[in-house]
Amino acid sequence: PPGTTFGAPFVLRALSGVAAACAHLHAQQLSHGDLYAHNTLVRHDGEPKVGDFGAAYNYAPLGAEAAPLVERVEVRAFGCLAEELATRLAAAAGDESEAALQRNLLGLAREAWMGAAVGARPSFAEACQQVEALARAYFEAPPPFPW
Repeated sequence: PPGTTFGAPFVLRALSGVAAACAHLHAQQLSHGDLYAHNTLVRHDGEPKVGDFGAAYNYAPLGAEAAPLVERVEVRAFGCLAEELATRLAAAAGDESEAALQRNLLGLAREAWMGAAVGARPSFAEACQQVEALARAYFEAPPPFPW
């Protein structure tokens, strides 16, 4: 709903889980095919469940040359999800750590994950590492949830 906001731990855990699920799928050369917020269920603590696999497909028959590009097309959808969550990040007045997280997350989403050059986008395994780095910087330690 309009005006809905989320805390940093929720956003980071949700993005971490979605990236990990997609990394697992793409390691099997499977694409979700419809990765968006409306197909992601998230518990109150941020643990996500990616659902609706009706558009999923095996892209192995396309060949090794196409595989990285198929994955990076889906990384763009992940970037859209990250951008939406980042814009809904609840930043307390004067809280520089949340403001920095929002800036960094929006930068990654817009410049890396949604970048115009498809081949230059990171893989989901790399996106997992990027989200983990954001979480480590935000929490100034390993995050309080599993990777």
